[in-house]
Amino acid sequence: MNDNNSERCNTTLLAIYQEEDDGSLERIIIPGVALSLMCIIIIVGNIFVLLVVPRLPKPRRPTRYLVMNLAVADLGLGIFILPLSSYNEIVSWPFGERWCIVHAVGDSLLCMSSLYTLCALAVDRYIGVTRPLRYNVIMTDRMVLVMVIVVWLLASSVSCPPLFGWRQPPPDDPTVCLITTHFSYVIESCVLGFFLPSIVVMCLYTKIYIVARKHIFDISRNIILPNKDQDKDSVSASSFSSSISGSSQDVRISVVTSNCQNQAALLKKVAKIRMEVRAAKTFGKVLGIFVICWMPFIVLYPFGCLCSACVIPEIAWDIVFWLGYANSMMNPFVYVLSSQEYRKVFSRLLWCRNKSESQVDVLNVVPRRGATNVPSEKF
Repeated sequence: MNDNNSERCNTTLLAIYQEEDDGSLERIIIPGVALSLMCIIIIVGNIFVLLVVPRLPKPRRPTRYLVMNLAVADLGLGIFILPLSSYNEIVSWPFGERWCIVHAVGDSLLCMSSLYTLCALAVDRYIGVTRPLRYNVIMTDRMVLVMVIVVWLLASSVSCPPLFGWRQPPPDDPTVCLITTHFSYVIESCVLGFFLPSIVVMCLYTKIYIVARKHIFDISRNIILPNKDQDKDSVSASSFSSSISGSSQDVRISVVTSNCQNQAALLKKVAKIRMEVRAAKTFGKVLGIFVICWMPFIVLYPFGCLCSACVIPEIAWDIVFWLGYANSMMNPFVYVLSSQEYRKVFSRLLWCRNKSESQVDVLNVVPRRGATNVPSEKF
């Protein structure tokens, strides 16, 4: 039954390829320019991520290692996969069956490693929000290294079976390179490579939201207010305020304490929660874009296997196929739009500012001792 389903998938995809108009010059030039531009944006954008992230201030090194791992996966996709996919889309596949299989496995490996890295980032954010004061103790460099290794092992275990025969028979035409359409592999890759990790990450981010709201409530409940009967001149009190952004609206907390030590401790806790929630929101956006870009492909991919009478239009297949690839060029823009620190370092790299200017910018980011507003865009 699986072989029959695989042949049906293969026939459906071949029908899509046969619908292409090989004689149109516009069909070569316009897609060629568009896909080349996409490759350039992916490569340049993720190179900038790899250059910017190590130059950010030292805290949150574990998170930044995971961000760099995500950028490496997207950069590998832009360098090794997209140029060949573009040529195959516009012209034909020139390297034969064996390299077609390797190309499909590499494509799947890099895409799945991106999603599993987002899972690792969700775990990192969960620890940061639920245990903000113990984060540096739990998320050590060794722990992050283990997480990165696990990410690539999981991605390899899901994407590499076609190398060992878990694939459909090759097409008769050696210039046609199709993605793996073996029925059981399609189901396995969709479930383990997309749906299951996506559900896990969404559950983690839901938990992050709930815990952040609980922290906000607890801090608000533990506010110490001055006694109205006391003379204002006799109360040695000080006040500060901060805002925590972790829900649909910003929550402003005003705190008045009679003890400078309590004030400092509470301010530190507020700042920690604020920073962790901000970072969680940034990576939540990255996850949301990933799901939006890849969901149409994941739905359409097994569609031809399950519906033998269905014919997928060529334009629909091309849109969902390349929409998934477009995800790799969006992450750098999310970082730029979400992180003030990232924008500052990105601007210095882009305009080649000197070191003294960089130091001035960093000093401007760091608050003075008496300041009450803590930078919240760190990730």
